Amino acid sequence: MKRVAVVLAVCLLLAAVTAGCVSENPPVEEVERIVMTYQTMSGGNTAGLDEVREAINAISREAIGVEVEFQLVDALEAPAEYPVWLSQREQIDLM
Repeated sequence: MKRVAVVLAVCLLLAAVTAGCVSENPPVEEVERIVMTYQTMSGGNTAGLDEVREAINAISREAIGVEVEFQLVDALEAPAEYPVWLSQREQIDLM
């Protein structure tokens, strides 16, 4: 269920970003990378996450020149990890 919610959230984000795009635009040559944290529970099931990422990237690469990368973080450790990542200037775009 959580995976479905993540996929829907990313699709809504992509739909909002690409709302003004026209298909006649030339293909994007440079691809930007967006890092999105994906919270799991200790030992949580992440099977299929790579397939979800590739499906998202197949659409977003062509439409807006963006690739999404998931950074897994334990949900219980996230409140402690986020400030550390931000203070170290790590690229985290969506939390």
